[in-house]
Amino acid sequence: MSIYLWLIEVLLAALWIYSLFAVIFPKEVVKFTIDKFNRQLKFYAFKADVRPTKRSASLIRWGHSVVLIVLTIYIALIYSFGEKFLLMLFNY
Repeated sequence: MSIYLWLIEVLLAALWIYSLFAVIFPKEVVKFTIDKFNRQLKFYAFKADVRPTKRSASLIRWGHSVVLIVLTIYIALIYSFGEKFLLMLFNY
């Protein structure tokens, strides 16, 4: 495989690892996201507060599960077919 395919594989693998983390620990991802958003609100001098809902952890889990499945299929296609798959995908 060429260096470009390896770079794409590394990027997709990083996204895959993050999605797996989000599926396993959805409450941690929700907490991190809300903390980050609240810090941004304070930075821009807004007076507001963001809190998680009852469904936020389940939405994170289901959404990242879908992304995890799509990424797994995509990584397998690139690994299996390599340049042929990318050429077909981008119509070169």
